[in-house]
Amino acid sequence: MVIRKMNSVFHRHGRWLFAIITLVIIFTFVGFLTPGFRSLFVREGHEALVGTVFGQEVTYAEMRQQAKLDQLAMALSYGQPLNSNISERIWENAFSSLGQIAAAKKCGIRVSDKQVADYIAKLPTLKGTDGKLDLQKYKDKLKEVRKNGYSATDLDTAIRLLLLRQAYNAQVMNNVIITDNELKSFYNFFLEKTTVKMAEFKAADFIGKVKLSDQDIETYFAANHGRFILPAEYRAELIAFPLKNFAAAAAKQVTEERLKEFYAANKADFKTAKGKLQPLSKVKKQVTARLVKSLSSELALNAAQVFATELYDMLDEVDATEQYKTFADKVKSKKIASIKTAWFKSNEVKIGDVESAMLVKQITLIERELPISDAVVTEDAVYVAYLLDKKESRPAELKEVKAQVIKELKNLKSIALARETAGKIALKIAQSKAPGKLIAAKVYGFKAVEPFTRRNLPYGPNAGAIVQESEKLAVGKASMPIDTARGALIIYVEKRTSPDSKNFAKQEQLIRSYYRSMKVRAAQSSSANWWRSNCKFLENKKK
Repeated sequence: MVIRKMNSVFHRHGRWLFAIITLVIIFTFVGFLTPGFRSLFVREGHEALVGTVFGQEVTYAEMRQQAKLDQLAMALSYGQPLNSNISERIWENAFSSLGQIAAAKKCGIRVSDKQVADYIAKLPTLKGTDGKLDLQKYKDKLKEVRKNGYSATDLDTAIRLLLLRQAYNAQVMNNVIITDNELKSFYNFFLEKTTVKMAEFKAADFIGKVKLSDQDIETYFAANHGRFILPAEYRAELIAFPLKNFAAAAAKQVTEERLKEFYAANKADFKTAKGKLQPLSKVKKQVTARLVKSLSSELALNAAQVFATELYDMLDEVDATEQYKTFADKVKSKKIASIKTAWFKSNEVKIGDVESAMLVKQITLIERELPISDAVVTEDAVYVAYLLDKKESRPAELKEVKAQVIKELKNLKSIALARETAGKIALKIAQSKAPGKLIAAKVYGFKAVEPFTRRNLPYGPNAGAIVQESEKLAVGKASMPIDTARGALIIYVEKRTSPDSKNFAKQEQLIRSYYRSMKVRAAQSSSANWWRSNCKFLENKKK
């Protein structure tokens, strides 16, 4: 009945229905119980009420039984191992299953014993070498079913209810009817070519016109003071373990077997510009160099980690006032060079000549009690850092962020100016008796957009606005300003061109397939909305 009514609506209505059909399609067969549903229900016994389905009360026991049957059906159908523990996904969809089963029964759908038997006989996991049902495999499956707390009756019921839901979904799909006139209307709608012009009012084009007074700047800063926060600053001493110092030792570890393994694991790096993999014999020199560098990195990292661990233990044993001396003595005894950095901010990616966002992050994680970082690998070395000093993050003073404040305020005012200009032009076009002439005038900046159809939509950052606004506009009409992140747009529909009717026969099969899939999804959505509206979930209620 639901499908028949829907088909009559499709038959009676025209263009507007095609325009909104894709918006009607919603996520149909996704469980409408939220993730973590299991935690919403207090399990106070098998008779606890969880909701109603088409006016019939559903208990926790009934929902749990449905979840078990769904899990059994899934395991049998897809050859998955049986598990007596109900998965979270199966549990969350159990209430939906009950609703869909009830809907199928309301529609008079039934599943015969023969259908159940035929389905089981065709399961790939139960077939023998001759392609027919293997009775021994079937008996083994029954043993597995019983071992996991199910019965032979459960197996029959699980398949029967699965087939019931499949039959219901098939009925929804099969009841979708497409008439010849309807298909031709959709063809004209779907392949209609729309020609538009667009004027874009970018803030960047107006920023030169923005004038700011000191009072403007101070007022904006005061109103947004909480957003202008200076990041924490750090000063550290870096200990470097250059990879080149470990290259000789790394080279000694290179073997033919390692070269082959490294080459196999990194084939994408040894392809030509055209994507052809070069043989190892041809790129052996490059592979060797890459492997030596990789092994050097491993050796350097190991040395740095040993150093950091030893130093960490030493610093843990001394008073805070003695920590830096302990660190300096350790560095001196190991004859390792160190580098004292200037102040750098927590949001930077470079410390002096060392470019490494990870090193910056590791330094920001250092606790004052034990001011040593983890080892960090970079392109040319592995580093360990000792924290010398830190300035905490704090609200900025205007003089410290004045340039940023000016930039933000100018950007906001230029956006406002762009939108204000767009509004004035849009009003002038709307009041004009010959808007086409104004659109053609170069002073307004309208440019042609590549003509598009609903099959081949436009591309680019403004594509969505172009399509949406053009659907609302008649030919020869312009839109009101459409706000964008960068300013505003005005869309003008110049013309619409219907597709050549002579090409309908050539494209009929493709158009029919596309349109049918749209109607099927719409029908599935309508059907799901119907049975879902008759399913009520009750939180924490007892019977």
